[in-house]
Amino acid sequence: MLDVNQKICKKIITPNNDFSKTTIAIGGSFNSFIDSSITRSSEVLICPTGALQLSESRIDLNTCVECLLCCFTSPEKVVRFVEELGSFKKFNNYCIDNPTFVTYWVAILLSSTKNNAKVGIEVKVGGGSREKRIPLLSVIDDKATLWKVAKSPKNVERAALALNDISELVNQSGGNKPSKIVILIESSEKNKSHDMILKFFEAKTGEHNFKLITLEYLWNVVKNWISTNSIDWDTTLFNNSKRIFHK
Repeated sequence: MLDVNQKICKKIITPNNDFSKTTIAIGGSFNSFIDSSITRSSEVLICPTGALQLSESRIDLNTCVECLLCCFTSPEKVVRFVEELGSFKKFNNYCIDNPTFVTYWVAILLSSTKNNAKVGIEVKVGGGSREKRIPLLSVIDDKATLWKVAKSPKNVERAALALNDISELVNQSGGNKPSKIVILIESSEKNKSHDMILKFFEAKTGEHNFKLITLEYLWNVVKNWISTNSIDWDTTLFNNSKRIFHK
C-alpha cells in the first residue's frame, strides 16, 4: 500500500516541483539517440490511473495499482510504501489488461533510478522496408539494451526473434551489438506447468542470446529497493550472468 505524507507534500510541492509527471524520449533514429540528439520527447504521467492526487496530498487506494513509480520519482519521504500490504497481484492484473504500460514502467524506472541511463521508446533503426522500431531502448555506459514485453509465455520466442531482427539492424547501422531483454507478463494464476515452461526457455535464451525476466521478479526487486534504500541495476540484471530471472 502507498501513502502520501501530507505534511511534507504540502510544504514542498509547487508547480515547478511536481513529481507526478516526467519526460520520455519517443521516436527518432537509433544513431541520433546514441549521439544524444533526440528529436522528440513526450510528457507522461507517473501514475497510470491518476491515483496520485498531489493537489489533495493523497493517493486514491481504490485506483492505485501499486506500480511503485511514485516512490522513486517523489522527493524523499513524500510517498511511503507499507511493504506488508503491497500487492503484486493488483499490479499484474493491470499490466495484463494494459501491457503497453510495462514498457513505460521500465523506462520511467530506469530514468529515475539510474543516473547515466538514456531511455527511449519506439526508436527507429534501419531504413526503407527494413525499418524497425525498438519498443524500449536503454543506453548505460555506452552499452545498448533492447527491451520487449511478452504478453504470455507463448509470445516469448516471438519477442526474442523480433529483438534479433532489430539487433541485426543496429549492427548494420554501425552500433555495437546490443543486449536483449524480454519481460514476461504471466497469468495471475500459475498452473502446474509454470516451472516446466520456464525450464523450456532456458534453452531458448541461449539459442537466441537474450535474458528473460518475469514481471513479478522485477516488481519484487523494485519493492526491495524501496525497503533497503539501495538501487543496483548492474548486479541485479545487467552484469548478472543468469539468463532467466523469476521468483
